[in-house]
Amino acid sequence: MAQKTGLSSNEVANLLMYSPVTVCEWMQNGMLHAEVSGVIKRPFTMGDVAQFARENSKQFNRPDRGKLRVLIVNSDVQSASRLVEILDTLSESTEAVAVHSTFDAGRKITDFRPDVVLVDSQMLRQESLEICRLIKSDHATRHVQIVAVLDPADRDHCLQYMVAIGLLKGNLQAEHYEDNVASDPRVDALREKMEVSEEERFTREYLEPDKRAIGNSLQVFYNDGSSSEEVVVDYPVGHRRRRDEGIPLLKAKFERYLRGHINAKKAEQILTICTDQQTFENTSVTQMLALLQH
Repeated sequence: MAQKTGLSSNEVANLLMYSPVTVCEWMQNGMLHAEVSGVIKRPFTMGDVAQFARENSKQFNRPDRGKLRVLIVNSDVQSASRLVEILDTLSESTEAVAVHSTFDAGRKITDFRPDVVLVDSQMLRQESLEICRLIKSDHATRHVQIVAVLDPADRDHCLQYMVAIGLLKGNLQAEHYEDNVASDPRVDALREKMEVSEEERFTREYLEPDKRAIGNSLQVFYNDGSSSEEVVVDYPVGHRRRRDEGIPLLKAKFERYLRGHINAKKAEQILTICTDQQTFENTSVTQMLALLQH
């Protein structure tokens, strides 16, 4: 495996137009990430320097800053080619290239050094996730912005999206997955600040038959260096171990969406049927479908 090429403190100083002493102070204070294990003469990556400049409003004189570099990852060769042509035609300050697989994306990210990666979610979902993991797990590329072409079903499988909505709205409802909510620029701004990593215990306990846990944890780090407590939830409210809590919420959700889609009289009839087991079992499918009509 080829060794990564890093930047020295002098090179970083030239990029940011500060003295090497100041750069070292930023490193020692933890403001600027550096690989400090062993004797490393070039401990900084271009990605970390770019991220530091962006987060701290520093001018960043990157030598290859002539154009905005856009990498398009799309398995549809024809669509990708059209998009490259459109982007190149619209602006002389944009340079776009396309690849059509996860493997090619990994190679091109290293060679092309994109500023933005546009990922088509219509590719196999696992491939799309692998591309995002590849970019965000490497300090040299984690600053790269990822734009995913998503539909509501895709957003339901995106942890960053769900967390962003929770922070903005205080809750998460079905309508929050729609385009009119997803188009809020604050959503992607928050997603870009997040890091998602696997907790091996969560994966292990999800596969254990007696647990089938669906654990997640969340912690917020602030610009002043402080952080929230880490919140860990092993069993969300929809889990079978929390059925007593979940059933009332499920009933309330059912009633809310039922009343929002059919008239009040039919909604009341359906709710009455559903509250009595015997009545429900005696109601034919035809009768229920008739009530569900607008």
